[in-house]
Amino acid sequence: ATLVFSLTQALHGSGFIAAFVCGLLFDRFYDDPIKDTLLKDSEHIADFATLLIWTLFGMISLNLFSQGVNIDALIFAVFAIILIRTLPSILCLMRSDTRLHERMTWAKGACICGVYIDVNDNYEQ
Repeated sequence: ATLVFSLTQALHGSGFIAAFVCGLLFDRFYDDPIKDTLLKDSEHIADFATLLIWTLFGMISLNLFSQGVNIDALIFAVFAIILIRTLPSILCLMRSDTRLHERMTWAKGACICGVYIDVNDNYEQ
């Protein structure tokens, strides 16, 4: 996928779309017992990347909040986390056969961010 992305970008195309299509073709035509292992590993990598991104977001938020809070930005952030992120996830998964745990994974990052900010805030006091 990285090679396809790079080549497509070098040819002034959309590397994201090319990598996405490459992934779809890989899933469709690659039949090997190791495929399930690759899928599980990619899920673990995605979970780790999510944790890393939200940890960085928490660190940056802590730095920004220590300089003062912009109420308009705070209201928008809460609105974005609660409504803008929640509603599409709930609507898209409403008729799916996924379990509740799988449906609620979108909230994991926001919770980690809040815990990180709270822990760092208590640590500095």
